[in-house]
Amino acid sequence: MKRLNFHISRLSAFSSTFICAFFLITAVGCKVDSQSTTTWTPPKSIQINTPYFIRTIEKNGMDAIKQDDPLIRYVATARYPEYASPSFTPLNEYIQEYVHEKLEDFSDVMLAGSYQGVFPEDSVSEMSIDFTLFHYTAAFTSVLLEGFEKTPAVPKGFKYYKSINYDALNEQVLLLEDCLLGSEELEKFSGIVGQKIAELNLGLTEKQIKNATDPGQPENYELFIIRPGEFLVFFQPFQLAPKIREEKWVTVSFNEVSIQPFILDIIAYHSWLEFNGK
Repeated sequence: MKRLNFHISRLSAFSSTFICAFFLITAVGCKVDSQSTTTWTPPKSIQINTPYFIRTIEKNGMDAIKQDDPLIRYVATARYPEYASPSFTPLNEYIQEYVHEKLEDFSDVMLAGSYQGVFPEDSVSEMSIDFTLFHYTAAFTSVLLEGFEKTPAVPKGFKYYKSINYDALNEQVLLLEDCLLGSEELEKFSGIVGQKIAELNLGLTEKQIKNATDPGQPENYELFIIRPGEFLVFFQPFQLAPKIREEKWVTVSFNEVSIQPFILDIIAYHSWLEFNGK
C-alpha cells in the first residue's frame, strides 16, 4: 500500500505537556493561521506491502492575538501512523486523540503565556511528535511515540515518550500486567529490570533503582515495547534520577519470565514490518 503524506494547515487549538505548563513561563501571543488548505503531496518513494499511512500535521502560530499584544512564534508538527486495516480502527482513534490532545495543550500554554509578556518577540517555540514502529503483524503492532518541546524557558528542550502495544484480535492496548502470567511474574519482572538498570552503571543508588522499578507504581511500567522474543522497558528522561536527562531502556527476554500464550500468538502472525528499534 502506498505511503501518503498529509499536510494540514489550520487545526484548532494545539497542545503542550505538563512540563511546559510547569515552566509556563513561556509564551507570548499567538493566533490561528488564517489560511485553511489541505494539500496532498505525492510520496517521494513507495514502499510496497506497508499497511499503514503516514499522517503529518503542521501548525504555525506567527501572529499576535491583538495588535498591542506581544508576539509569539511557534511551530508544532506531528507525524504518526494510521493503519489501513479495519481491525486497527480503535488504535487509529487512540493515537489521533493522543496527538491532538498534546497539540492542544501546547497551544493553550502558548496562549496563556502570551499575556505574561515574558518571551522575547523574536523567540520561536517548537513542538514535534514522531514515531518508531517496532513490530507489525495482522494482529499486533508496537509503536513508540516521541515528543519534543522547546521554549525560551527551556532552550535546550525536553523529550517525552509514549509506547503503544495493540492487540488487534481483542481490540485493546496492552498493559504490562496483561502480558505476564500473574502478579508474581510482575514482581519477578521488576527484579530483572532492577538488576539490568544496575548493570547500566548510571551511578544510581539502590533506593533510586527500587523506586524506579517498584511494580506497585504503575507509571514505572507504562513505557514498554513488545517485539519478537523480548520486552523493551523504557524510562523517561529524569525518571530514574534528576541527573539522567536522556531516556534509558533495558531488555527482558521472554525466556526470563512467564508470559501469556496469546502474546506469542499475536506476534507470530505474518509480519509485514519488523524494526529492530534502538
